[in-house]
Amino acid sequence: MNDPSTKSPRKINPNPLHTLVASHVESNTRNYRTNFRKEVPKKLNTTNPKPLLECIQPEPLLTSKPYEKPIHQRRRKNKPFDSENLERCLSDNSLKQRQIVFTKLRQFILNANKDCQVNLYGSIYFECCLEKPGVMDIDIQFKETPSHDALKELLDIIKKKWYVNIFKQAQIDTEHKPSFINLIVNEPNMRVKISSGYTRGIYLSKLLRIYTKFDPRVIKLLRLFRILSKTCNTDKPELGTLHPVVFHLMVIHFLQQLDQPVLPCLHEYAYGIDNVPITLNENQYPEFFHVCQKYISEWKSKNTTSVEILFLQLLSYYVKTFNLKQFVVSIQTRMPVMKSDKNWHSRKLLVEDPTDIKRSLCQTMQSMRSIDYFRDTLIATLNYFENNDDDLIEVIVDDDIPTHEPSKSIHNSYKLFYKRLPPTVARDSNIRQPRVRQYYKQSFHDKHNPLPKGIIQLNSSKDKFDTSDVNDIQEALQHDLENNFEIMDENDDDQNDNHFHLLEGVTSHTDEEDEQELNENFQDIDIEQKDIAT
Repeated sequence: MNDPSTKSPRKINPNPLHTLVASHVESNTRNYRTNFRKEVPKKLNTTNPKPLLECIQPEPLLTSKPYEKPIHQRRRKNKPFDSENLERCLSDNSLKQRQIVFTKLRQFILNANKDCQVNLYGSIYFECCLEKPGVMDIDIQFKETPSHDALKELLDIIKKKWYVNIFKQAQIDTEHKPSFINLIVNEPNMRVKISSGYTRGIYLSKLLRIYTKFDPRVIKLLRLFRILSKTCNTDKPELGTLHPVVFHLMVIHFLQQLDQPVLPCLHEYAYGIDNVPITLNENQYPEFFHVCQKYISEWKSKNTTSVEILFLQLLSYYVKTFNLKQFVVSIQTRMPVMKSDKNWHSRKLLVEDPTDIKRSLCQTMQSMRSIDYFRDTLIATLNYFENNDDDLIEVIVDDDIPTHEPSKSIHNSYKLFYKRLPPTVARDSNIRQPRVRQYYKQSFHDKHNPLPKGIIQLNSSKDKFDTSDVNDIQEALQHDLENNFEIMDENDDDQNDNHFHLLEGVTSHTDEEDEQELNENFQDIDIEQKDIAT
């Protein structure tokens, strides 16, 4: 066997290997220069070649460029501001169209049944209706006819042959309380909701309209807050947010709570501090509205704050100042209304219905996501309009320790009426309403500025609201807690039946006075878009 050590070693020609290595290095360098724009040495070192795997520089697995928007999206950024798609209140032209629809519909109903009362209510009545959807609310009450029978009779009138070309898609909606007829008018194309015997909605709309007459800034603030809620989609109770009327009551409550109030508390003025909050009977509203109308010419606010600043203070009040845990939003009195006295133990925002103090209008917003979104909306809006990085708001929900704000902050630009009350009112979770009323009297009653004793005297036992009967109140409130505050009871329709004579006390049914009220509903409504702060 041959010894392998005796064989001469095999000689390998290094030229092909060098050529292969050099070609790979050159190819890799060319790709690297193309992809990464880096310099590559001009001369390769071929004297000491490296192994093949070390010479080849691996490319990255993922190569990406910085994200750039398409050209059409970049152009959209510089697109001029589209003011046509903004939420707007009703224009003069839209208001005239609704006046024509109301007049025609009223004439149709009177031709079919003369013993009826036609009332306009809702956002159009107190001048806060938006252009979209612009629904018109009408209540029609037949004499000695129950509500559910009246709706059937109205539907038969609307569906007659000679009315087919005027109305379409008329049907009774029984999913809501109270039930109503939902229809669409062909010319102009608009939606109308017709209810029957909905006295609570009529009285609330008339009350809001009276409040707008005390100061010209009120209607502007109502529209601003309404447009904000519409823009941010916080006005959809069917989706778990708030009813639009809640925002109107929040504005009025804030304007009443200022140390120099913009608005008075009409219930407290009419019935005195000892009788509010109060749920009025239907036969009490005519006298109450008469007293309120007379008080418009006597009221003069000393507050001269501009609409813009008031709007920011409104946001600040509900974001930073208002105590959701203790107080209820009520427009009947400046005195703090306690949740504990109403047996409302929720820490959420609760707004009292002025026509029925046992009801809260915020029960449609139950989800924590909806509540957080609503609160974040107010905070973001306030920070946006303040436009000051030093005054950004940081809210801690469960922190009761007051924070020191900068002197130029919007939170220090206004004073509140109830701040002069003892701290016990805001800190004692078990304090009752009679004790708060006593503090209220002691703090603000003086010879120069006495508290109102009440213009209207509650003499009869059925008219006076018994505030001492706590058991009956708690029983009624427990019923509302077990059910939905926003949904009416099953017997509410029966309670609204046969109230024709009560509605006659508020509005007359004679032809001459009907024309006068029609003029009040529409022709006196002056909606000017220039007055709305944008």
